Amino acid sequence: MGGKWEFPGGKAEKGESDEDALRREFMEEFGVGIKVGELWAEADFSSGEKLYRLGAYGISFESLDFTMTEHDRWRWARIDEIEEDGFVGSDFLLLPLLAGRA
Repeated sequence: MGGKWEFPGGKAEKGESDEDALRREFMEEFGVGIKVGELWAEADFSSGEKLYRLGAYGISFESLDFTMTEHDRWRWARIDEIEEDGFVGSDFLLLPLLAGRA
């Protein structure tokens, strides 16, 4: 997904809950702990023959002192600032569902 923006997070490993996966991914990718809140939205997409379900959760940060290990940069963006051509297609499916929460 080089050059595209995406929501932070990633695929849960075997036996790992979505919440545990988010905590692990934020620690691995940004070096920060998070508290995971409620599930805000879900969307399904397929890649090849495989079906995936994306979940968007509310989170709170234990620190904003990010250590970038996997990404070039990060930024806060409002839903209306995210442009389709610069955002990962599968994550873009969540935007209409999240727009009502903004």
